[in-house]
Amino acid sequence: MLCTTSFNGQIIVGGAFDSIGNLPVRCISSWDGTNWHPLGSGLTLGVAQAMVVYNGELIVGGTFPTAGGLTVNNIAKWNGVSWSSLGAGFDNQVTGLAVCKGDLYACGFFGASGSHPVGHVAKWNGTSWLALGAGTDNHCTGITTSDTSIFVIGDFRTPGGQIARWDGLQWHALGANTGIDNPGYPICVTAYNSNIFVGGSFSSAGGISVGNLARWDGTNWFSMGIINSYVSSICIYNSSLYIAGDFSKASGVSANGIVSPPRKSDSLKLGSKGLTLTLQP
Repeated sequence: MLCTTSFNGQIIVGGAFDSIGNLPVRCISSWDGTNWHPLGSGLTLGVAQAMVVYNGELIVGGTFPTAGGLTVNNIAKWNGVSWSSLGAGFDNQVTGLAVCKGDLYACGFFGASGSHPVGHVAKWNGTSWLALGAGTDNHCTGITTSDTSIFVIGDFRTPGGQIARWDGLQWHALGANTGIDNPGYPICVTAYNSNIFVGGSFSSAGGISVGNLARWDGTNWFSMGIINSYVSSICIYNSSLYIAGDFSKASGVSANGIVSPPRKSDSLKLGSKGLTLTLQP
């Protein structure tokens, strides 16, 4: 399983699988609280890697040529009954999807939608995919939104150095320094209360020494303690930030692969389930 979301009162899971139990489902399935169900004939010859709900439909991105027997080129939508395409799709893998100000965005390894260059990040206008300026100079691996901006991470140097912000008109680096250090790479990104949290395998952000996890407050980068191995996932639940990965310690305290550091003090302490603390607004 590589991605999850909720849609029409059900849990949707996606990944690189052909069945759940004895049920053939082809990379995507829904859970109604009692049973698993296929979504039509599913996705063929690939993997579902990103999902988001947009305009009452489930949008799925990844690496798959067809969905429900239709050619879709790595991105498709499910209306609860059938699959359909979103324009010409993309020429390579979709790794992230997000909705900002009512608009749908996608990022990934792709360079074009049909015959139109889109530079690894694109916006859906209802009929086709549009480039966001010049895009990024290499692939993107994640996307999130905060206020009126989108943020992307990936193996790019322009704009921003592995992380950049699009304000609807142009790209911006995060701070005056060089973003996420190289060697080193970001794996996951999410937003909470106008802060951007980035996890991965890196030791500096914006010239600040960090330990695989960093926070951007809109002006500056901050360390969030030293995580002793890479961070692969970040999520918000009940106003707490949870981080998962291959680590065993966070700031010297045993964490067993899951931790929740607070936003204000940027320190860590032991809670009832590994390291858990509530983020303050």
